[in-house]
Amino acid sequence: AVISLNGVVYSSSVRIGGDRFDEAIINYVRRNYGSLIGEATAERIKHGIGSAYLDDEVREIEVRGRNLAEGVPRGFTLNSNEILEALQEPLT
Repeated sequence: AVISLNGVVYSSSVRIGGDRFDEAIINYVRRNYGSLIGEATAERIKHGIGSAYLDDEVREIEVRGRNLAEGVPRGFTLNSNEILEALQEPLT
């Protein structure tokens, strides 16, 4: 960001970090639930219950994905502690 006269003149962001978080969530769900979710669902999870630190309040989100063994839709619940675990690798 370029700041002048206490204001932002120009700013830009790089989506690489967020994409790595989404990919980590997708891989976690595949590994632990045997289901495939898309990038939009991973981003919804990240924004809804994602955290970089352990919180006293465990939050949950309902998710639908495709069961990899049967190829049919499957619903399940993820919690914020699971997403914290999923994000450990990209956070380090």
